[in-house]
Amino acid sequence: REAQQRQEEALVASSAAAGGAGPPGEQVSGVQAQLDQARADLAQALQRAEAEADARAQTQGDAARAAEAAEEQRRTAVAEVERCLAEAREELVAATARAREAEAAREALSAAQANASASEAQAASKLSDEVEQLQAKVTRAEAD
Repeated sequence: REAQQRQEEALVASSAAAGGAGPPGEQVSGVQAQLDQARADLAQALQRAEAEADARAQTQGDAARAAEAAEEQRRTAVAEVERCLAEAREELVAATARAREAEAAREALSAAQANASASEAQAASKLSDEVEQLQAKVTRAEAD
């Protein structure tokens, strides 16, 4: 825009100069100086635009690299969480199996204790019966 404005100013000055103000040599030099200034302004404007474009490209590149790094960190974190969840599931399955085994062992122990109590009661009853029979024999033997 600046360069275009300078060119327009140079054209206006050129047409004013062509209108007869001053000797022809001065008119040409003045117009040439304005054209040179307009070219210099245009070159500076182009350099600024290129520098700004380069800076934007650099910023966009930096942002893209930062976004890619963040995405990689996110993927790594997700993979780590998934790995931890898988380990936790395996541990839960193993703990559940151990709990079932412990419950089965408790039930077996309880059954064994019940059987032992029943066997003990049977043995005591049998022993009591045998003692009574022996006492009856002893009493008969003494009576005879």
